[in-house]
Amino acid sequence: MMVFTASQQEIEIEPMPFAKGGEGAVHKILSPGTLQSFCVKLYYDKYRTAERRQKIEYMVGNPPPGLNSRVYMVCWPSDVVFDTDNPTEKKFLGFLMPAAWQDNTLLYGLCLPTSPASKPWLSTKFDRKTSLGQESRLKLIVNIASAVHSIHASKHYVFVDMKPQNILLTADAKIAIVDLDSIQIADKKKVLFGAKVLTPEYMPPEASAIQLEKDCVPEHWDQFSLAVVFYQVLFGLHPYMASFKGGYADIATPREAIKHGLFVHGSKRHHIHALPPPHQAFEGLDAKLKSLFKRAFDIGFRHPKLRPSAAEWGETIHGLLVPMGKRRNSESFLAPHTQALLEHRIRNIQSILKHGVDSL
Repeated sequence: MMVFTASQQEIEIEPMPFAKGGEGAVHKILSPGTLQSFCVKLYYDKYRTAERRQKIEYMVGNPPPGLNSRVYMVCWPSDVVFDTDNPTEKKFLGFLMPAAWQDNTLLYGLCLPTSPASKPWLSTKFDRKTSLGQESRLKLIVNIASAVHSIHASKHYVFVDMKPQNILLTADAKIAIVDLDSIQIADKKKVLFGAKVLTPEYMPPEASAIQLEKDCVPEHWDQFSLAVVFYQVLFGLHPYMASFKGGYADIATPREAIKHGLFVHGSKRHHIHALPPPHQAFEGLDAKLKSLFKRAFDIGFRHPKLRPSAAEWGETIHGLLVPMGKRRNSESFLAPHTQALLEHRIRNIQSILKHGVDSL
């Protein structure tokens, strides 16, 4: 199957996609060889709109800096794709983007109580029952925070639909963020292109007061979603997952609990009827991390602007990781030269957030 870029470059793609989503499918590139590290997303017919084309063209022309490092990548659109190279007849199909790291899997597998058997390394390198596995999950969070920070730093983009299903990881903790075409684009709080996709269990309490079509979604929306993802990575369940009593006894979903500010370790925890056992590990968490989660979910319920940013998550966890590395002389998730690099950069968090935490 042949498609063409805006500059009339011919691309041959595999007819069968290797991944499918709600709005389109992703195809591997067969030729030219110079694009082997890229892939093509083709929208389904009803999503090939003029507005969608304009949004992709804007993203292609305005990429934020720092989209890629040795340990994270943001699969940002790099060119628009059409059905022909004839400028008067071409029809919008989708876009060209960097392909994610090889041998990846969805981060969602790490957000479950038990990792899926399809990727054995999920349950070995990221075992919550071992100190090395716990440390590996923290390093993974730093890399995710680094990637998110690279987008937020531009002050033009908000993910809106941040969730583990849109993040891929590898055995050596490299991560890739995908499905960026659903992002909100704004300039000076004026929405240029709104977000179209939402996932209820990752939406903040204030979401019901925001109209996506006209209101500018603030960065602290993403900060809530990000904290949910991080909690799931560390503990294997949603931070609002519990059964409640009294006036909250009828709450049956995380989304309903979010609306009422029922973070299981927050100021309303006395309303909990039964707490799933995985939540108990929160008590063993470092006090600094506990504070970040409480700001994101409990304090942030009334004061969203006080939620920790991606940069603060990265800075805090990096500050915890370096002493861990010094104490461990056995096999580490970091190569020795990388550990030395991290120790050297401990006082320069902006550099860490730019490059992430290097892996094996």
